[in-house]
Amino acid sequence: MVKKKIQMIWQAGLEDFAARRERAAALRAGGSPEPSRRMQALDRHTEEHVRRAVADATAPLKHEVDALRQQVDGLREQVARLKKAK
Repeated sequence: MVKKKIQMIWQAGLEDFAARRERAAALRAGGSPEPSRRMQALDRHTEEHVRRAVADATAPLKHEVDALRQQVDGLREQVARLKKAK
């Protein structure tokens, strides 16, 4: 599920990036010099947005962390019981 979500985020970022590149090419073809600072800032913003979305998608959810903590606590109790049984 996480992999699919990341792929969707990545694809959306690529599509947005491609659209911005096309607009920049159209501006250059129309006689405008290199892409404006605004276009470059938007590109950086898009890259950062994709980066954060991927990071958020891969971060464990609170209930997953809580479940792992419970498992670890249970294993610790088992180990303690086994040590006492020796």
